[in-house]
Amino acid sequence: MCCEENNIFIGLDYDDTFTRDPVGWAEFVKMMLARGHEVMIVTWRTPEEAVEVGHDMNYWKLPVPVYATSRKAKMKYMFEQGICIDVVIDDNPNSWTTSMQPQSAGLWN
Repeated sequence: MCCEENNIFIGLDYDDTFTRDPVGWAEFVKMMLARGHEVMIVTWRTPEEAVEVGHDMNYWKLPVPVYATSRKAKMKYMFEQGICIDVVIDDNPNSWTTSMQPQSAGLWN
């Protein structure tokens, strides 16, 4: 899945992005889905840490996948999943090109 002509692939961060205004982001996601675009949550969390993210998406009735990169650079991780992200929405844009150092891990524990 990559850069289709009329379809935008949007990677939306969870921590300190979605969580800062969940009502607003939920409205945005629903609008983009209704327009035929793809929205996915992409987080530096591990799969175990991302379970609550999935619960949050269910709470907001957002049928979007959650990708947990286990602190790997998000763009590379998504590419390895066969997904090219067209638009990134993230409070930390560096997380898309940089993996988190081991000593920085555990931010969400």
